[in-house]
Order: sequence, then C-alpha cells, then structure tokens
Amino acid sequence: MSGTHAQLGELEALASRLRTGAAELDGSAAPPPAPQVGVASEAVAGVMAMLTLSAAEIVEALNYVGDEVAAGSNLYIETDHGNADDIARSNPNAPR
Repeated sequence: MSGTHAQLGELEALASRLRTGAAELDGSAAPPPAPQVGVASEAVAGVMAMLTLSAAEIVEALNYVGDEVAAGSNLYIETDHGNADDIARSNPNAPR
C-alpha cells in the first residue's frame, strides 16, 4: 500500500519555529543609528537600510511559510478524517 504519512506534531512544531524565528528577527530588524565614519557615513547608512529591508523581507517569508505549513497540516488532518469517515460509511459493520 502506498500513501503519505505526516508527523502532525512535527509539522506544528515546524510552523511554530518558523513563526518564532520571524518574530525574533522582526524584533531586531530596526537598525542602530548609523556610525559616524566620516565620508563613508552615508554609504554605511545605506547598507544598513538595505540590510533592514532584507530582514523585513525574511520576516515576511518566514511568517508566510509558517502559515503554509500550518495550513498543510490542517488540510492533512481534514483529509485524513474525511477519508476515515468515508471508509466507515462504506462499510459500517467493519471493526474500528
């Protein structure tokens, strides 16, 4: 028999770790004040702004992936329960 088996606890833990990582990164995404490094101050500030933007995009991606993992887990549960109900209805006298 072929099929798919998901470790639902592991999927939930993965979704949680992704969301927690996003929250932790989001909390540190604000750049510190640009250092005063003479003529390079503007360039350093620009690089720091780019890094902050990149961190914000990573936060968004981690949250999205966490949501998708959770949604996939929920779909798996719904499908599994639906299939079990269908089997029970097709043979109500079968042992469970």
